[in-house]
Amino acid sequence: MSPECKAVLKSYAETYGMTLDQVLYRCTRLAFHKQSTYCDLMESLMDLQGINTEGGAGKPCYGFLCNNCKQEVACRTRVYDGVIDFKDELRRFVKPNGIDMIHKMQKEAGQACQEFPQDPKQNVVVKTTGFSPAPEMPTVYST
Repeated sequence: MSPECKAVLKSYAETYGMTLDQVLYRCTRLAFHKQSTYCDLMESLMDLQGINTEGGAGKPCYGFLCNNCKQEVACRTRVYDGVIDFKDELRRFVKPNGIDMIHKMQKEAGQACQEFPQDPKQNVVVKTTGFSPAPEMPTVYST
């Protein structure tokens, strides 16, 4: 591994409170379980070792997004049926195209879309009615 990649891996591990070994294992595990939902070879290799594909592996959000999800454990144990429920403390790092992807998944799953602080769509005033001037005030004369 190049020193640059190792530095990124180390920073990633520190961000998520894991060791380098845990990150490598976790990323490999996520990839294997996701692939097993689409690939007979991977499913067979896992079956030979007595490994069942974990819950959530067939969801569109399964993979690296699991590291950012509040429902990770509930999803893997098949208790949570929804899609990504992004951790509050990590929302500020999501790029606009990531927000769009997450919102699309959430809408398709029938769940409410989460707000992200950097989403420009949240800071737009939407005009829902036409402009109407204030009513004219009657002229009042004092005598």
